[in-house]
Amino acid sequence: MMIQKTDLPEFRNIFLTFFEESVNQTSEPGKARKFIEDQLIRKNQRISLDALICESFLKPETLQLLVNKHLLRAERNSTGGYNFELSHDTLVEPIVQAANKRRQKEEEERQIKIKNEELENALKLADQHRREQETELKRQEEILRLQREKTEEAEKARKMAEENFHNQSVAAQKQRKYLLSIVIVAALSLVTGITS
Repeated sequence: MMIQKTDLPEFRNIFLTFFEESVNQTSEPGKARKFIEDQLIRKNQRISLDALICESFLKPETLQLLVNKHLLRAERNSTGGYNFELSHDTLVEPIVQAANKRRQKEEEERQIKIKNEELENALKLADQHRREQETELKRQEEILRLQREKTEEAEKARKMAEENFHNQSVAAQKQRKYLLSIVIVAALSLVTGITS
């Protein structure tokens, strides 16, 4: 059997690949990745943490799996418990690079989330402003409608008053004519009664 170049792993990323494959085989890969990147490396140095602290981040079975994969090492401490640390210094640099990429991605996602929230808030404000304008427009339309109704009612009242005035004038004129005719008939009766 002949080994081909394609059969060989990418040695440049071998430690990063080892790290990623190891954490991805756990039941909590995201937590395991963040724990190792943020807790077991400080100022580009691997550090050792007591098992009680480690178990506040990961399940004991996850820690044991990472020990079995040789990503972590468990050593007895002076209190009779165990400390966990990265198994070798050569893992530090690729894990720090992975952590920086993750943090950069998280920051980009955070910025996108902020922009989306700002956009959502702007859209909510615009919608609220639109609704307020619609409400104001409806209020103005209602005022105009009421003013039109009052104007129409006033016009009707004016026309009725003019018609009543006209009718009263016609009735008064008829009454004057009637009275005048009575006066004339009475005067004529008097005049004819005197002459006879």
